[in-house]
Amino acid sequence: MSTLALESLTSYVERRRSLTARADVATVASLAVEVLEGFEPHVLVTDQQPAMTDPEAALPLAHWPDGPRWLVVDTVDPVWTALAALIDGDLAAAQLRAQSRLSLRTSQRVATQLHQIITATLNATSATTPSGIASAVVRRARSVFDAEEAWVVLTSPSVPLAMHIVRGQLPRRLDPAAASPLHYLATLTSGEPQHIDDYLLAPLGDGEDTVLGLLAVRRSEPFNSGDRELAALLARVTSATLHALVLRTALSDNEARVRTLVNTAPVAIIETTAAGDIQWWNDDAASLVSTEAGPRWPAALRRHLDDLWRRAVTGEHVTTELEPIDIGDQRRIFAVSMAALPGADAIVTVLADVTTQRALTEEMRHAHRMELRGQVASSVAHDFNNLITLVQGYGDLLRRHVADDHGLELLSALSATAQRAAALTAQLQSVGRTNVAAMAVVDVHDVLGGLAEVVDRVLGPTITLRLDLEAADGRARTDGDRFEKLVLNIATNARYAMDQGGVFTIATGLTTDAPEGLAPAEYVVVSFSDTGRGMDAETLAHCFDPLFTNKGPLRGTGMGLASAARLAQDSGGAIYAHSAPGEGITFRLLLPHVRDADVARVELLGRSDARVAVIDDDVAMWQLMAQILRRQGYTVLDVQTPEALLNDPSLTSLDLLVTDVDMPTMQGDELARSVRRLHPAIGLLLVSGSSDDSALDGLENAVFLAKPFRPTAFVDAVFGLLSR
Repeated sequence: MSTLALESLTSYVERRRSLTARADVATVASLAVEVLEGFEPHVLVTDQQPAMTDPEAALPLAHWPDGPRWLVVDTVDPVWTALAALIDGDLAAAQLRAQSRLSLRTSQRVATQLHQIITATLNATSATTPSGIASAVVRRARSVFDAEEAWVVLTSPSVPLAMHIVRGQLPRRLDPAAASPLHYLATLTSGEPQHIDDYLLAPLGDGEDTVLGLLAVRRSEPFNSGDRELAALLARVTSATLHALVLRTALSDNEARVRTLVNTAPVAIIETTAAGDIQWWNDDAASLVSTEAGPRWPAALRRHLDDLWRRAVTGEHVTTELEPIDIGDQRRIFAVSMAALPGADAIVTVLADVTTQRALTEEMRHAHRMELRGQVASSVAHDFNNLITLVQGYGDLLRRHVADDHGLELLSALSATAQRAAALTAQLQSVGRTNVAAMAVVDVHDVLGGLAEVVDRVLGPTITLRLDLEAADGRARTDGDRFEKLVLNIATNARYAMDQGGVFTIATGLTTDAPEGLAPAEYVVVSFSDTGRGMDAETLAHCFDPLFTNKGPLRGTGMGLASAARLAQDSGGAIYAHSAPGEGITFRLLLPHVRDADVARVELLGRSDARVAVIDDDVAMWQLMAQILRRQGYTVLDVQTPEALLNDPSLTSLDLLVTDVDMPTMQGDELARSVRRLHPAIGLLLVSGSSDDSALDGLENAVFLAKPFRPTAFVDAVFGLLSR
């Protein structure tokens, strides 16, 4: 055993006692070199294995810090071998301690990173907006990776944003187009994190292989595989949180939309238990079930619903309409729909108040019936007007041949009867709403006298009619037809107001005391007074409003007094109402007085050599009109049908065409247009049993004359056209 070797071993053992438990491998190597330098050249440490004849003289030190070394000795000795083994063992122990400390630090760092990721997850999931999630993620991402900066960039069209944070600063939201890592997005095709330049990039997706953005962190220190795994985890957490927020927002929006739709629905929606106890109700149902003591069904309504709830519990979808129910002071009709809620011991009941709709439906049916009646009445009136025209026409012609007073008296009675018949047909036509306004000079005394019998019948046997026609002159400018309707409408209202009988008075007078709003002038005053129940102030204030009626459903249209007000306005006058409950009502109609009005001519006009064609499918009417014209010296073409006229070669020599409007083979206006195309200068006179003059639309040098008409009116119309 070499003494030198033993001394070196002893020296190393003594010196190694100064090593602490945390001594690293470099410290152990340095200590070994210091000890061995004292025994050179007998022993030395080299980094190259020497080529020696005796391999045992080169002892390996495998755990040297910067690579293997060899302990070279000049003599082979077990002590040298023990010394080399001891040094190499200490080096190995130091390396093991360093690796343990590194593993511990790595574990601690990973634990810290995982904790930060968990914290980021909690912060992100508690955020209520995408920017809140992005802000929480970039904060933790920068911290987890100890990075200089971090980005969350979303390119989704619905939520485009970029959140950026730099060490020592707070997160900032930027325009996604300004995000520096954005150009790396196209390279993230694998869906896994990638290390590009100084960035660690992880894709953000929607869970269906669609990349919506990226998570990026940048630092100068290289990233390892553990960092990539953490980045992948954080990216998945971010993607899942964003996706959950989108779903949560969509669900919340849908719930809000449904809640708004339900609460604003124009029907009552009520959730009840199977026994009918109210659990929830919408706004429309509040007026039906809300009470100070809590939600409660009206007793009358619940009695109808109990049986329906029992049916709904079995799974039946119940739809029905309840019979009219008295709720409060109203009689109401409900359409009901109810069904059991799946998976819950509850029933949804939907109640639609269809009272108004049913009333409107009945009003529509009533209006339709009235329209049909009006069509029938108008058709009857049309034919009847032809007959009245014949009676009046031949009566006037006969008057020229009767000289004795008794005969003339009989003819006057015949003429008055025809006038009353004409008034009746006017009322029939008013049902169909076919009259057309025509302002003219009207003697209200004549109209009221002619209508007296009709008004008396309208009032009935329990009401007395009084006429006080005291005006010195009753001529006014108004629409005669509409004035007659006004009289009959007010008489009808009076009959309703005096259901127990009474007195209805029509009086006339003249006044120059124009109420406010009317031009200073002289007016004919026509007053209508009844002794009925009268009106209160509110009803009186609305009595002239269109569609306003106090007669109840189906008993009035609400247009009678509105039409009266319109006639007064169109005539340049006004109508006023005065009333009080129990004191009857008085209407005062003011119409402009016409003192020097032109009276209708009663003398037949002189003769003429004009050529006229008369077309009418009623042979008697044709004969009357032809006879009147021939008596005046006109030449009447001997044709009666449209087809015969259009084929007559003398058509272009005619001066005037007189045609009925309503004919079976060709309408009068159609015939007039056909004749005008062949003879543009011809005059046109269209006559009809209806007062609808729409047949004149588009026709020039044309006049409309409604039946029944007097021969004088007919000749006036012909003369007027031929004089143009």
